[in-house]
Amino acid sequence: MSLSPKPGHVTVRMYNVGFGDAFLIVFPDDQRVLIDCGMHPAGRGPRDIEEVVESILADVSDDDGARIDVVVCTHRHRDHVSGFDNPLWKEVRVGEVWMPWTEDPRDPEAARIREGQAHLAAALRAALDDGAAATPLALNSLPNAAAMDTLHSGFTGNPRRRFFPAGDDVVSELECESLNSADVRVRVLGPSREEKVIRDVDPPAGAAYLRAASDGDVASDGDVGSEPSPFADSWELTSAELAGDEGLKQLRLTDEELARIRQAADGDLFGTAVALEKAINGTSLVLCFDLGDARLLFPADAQWGTWELILEDAEATALVERVNLLKVGHHGSHNATPKAFVELLARRPRDLDLWAMVPTHPIKIWPKIPKSELLDALAEVTPQIARSDAGAGPAVPGFDRWDEQAIDVHIPI
Repeated sequence: MSLSPKPGHVTVRMYNVGFGDAFLIVFPDDQRVLIDCGMHPAGRGPRDIEEVVESILADVSDDDGARIDVVVCTHRHRDHVSGFDNPLWKEVRVGEVWMPWTEDPRDPEAARIREGQAHLAAALRAALDDGAAATPLALNSLPNAAAMDTLHSGFTGNPRRRFFPAGDDVVSELECESLNSADVRVRVLGPSREEKVIRDVDPPAGAAYLRAASDGDVASDGDVGSEPSPFADSWELTSAELAGDEGLKQLRLTDEELARIRQAADGDLFGTAVALEKAINGTSLVLCFDLGDARLLFPADAQWGTWELILEDAEATALVERVNLLKVGHHGSHNATPKAFVELLARRPRDLDLWAMVPTHPIKIWPKIPKSELLDALAEVTPQIARSDAGAGPAVPGFDRWDEQAIDVHIPI
């Protein structure tokens, strides 16, 4: 195994997958947790996702093959699951697979949400040209069926599948046979079973780090339906027919007018694609791992609704304010790490260490992610911040392995 446990420490490895997530946690007694494995179609990293999967499997392989005690799928976006569309996973022994409650095949409400999101993603993809700004969003939100099949029915060892909501009082503690020997406590803080919560994706004014239209954050509750055209084909006239009929010539649109119409249509589709992206992010599984003095928070891409519940609940707030390791949510976007949470961290005792890891990559459609305002605010709390796309740059003190492919940190327990 190329990532060995370190006595007295929890090891976290952040793989550089580009704009996406893949984290491996190794506890001191060699219990292993993999959280997500995916890459955004518009934000490819330095290696293909297939190469990243090979690296992960090398890191969890012993003389008797590859073993992972818990595989976590936080939500079904491609930048979190695309790596599971790989036949190599068939030979990996897995103890349990954890997913949000919205993935439960026996839950009719979960099925309704999944089917609605899948229908909208497919309709958006069909409506968009390959070069449209919204196309990467639509691709990221497609059902990713092959990867999800692996998570639902793949691997070896007949792993148990579990589907979690947050507790009625936000925090729920789960019993995990696969991690029992490590004395790890695991708490689930999201997603809620209330649809209004997981759809509440935009923070109110002043609660986020500079919400800006230039990020592509266009709110929309629109839908792409299948209504037939209100006019029969016999009413349709081509541009040439309009130009050739003196009585109708004035109805012909100029090139400038056509360009405006296309731009408006693209903008509407982009807004719909962004809304769908956020809705799926809202189903993110939020987990907190405790072992001794080490506390690791993985909020996936949870949006404002989930964070609002966490920050309004005393038990949840007490948990998150003393984390040692923070996986910065949604690649450092404005709506996944509230100001109130960072301000909470700033009030911590000065002797309480904090490591922050940001899985991110430059991406054309979101040129200002990660938000500089967010990173600056975190830097006021801790100097120990690692960006996956800065792996070729100078290492930050407090981290261990630091290169273009992965960054490691050892959290003392």
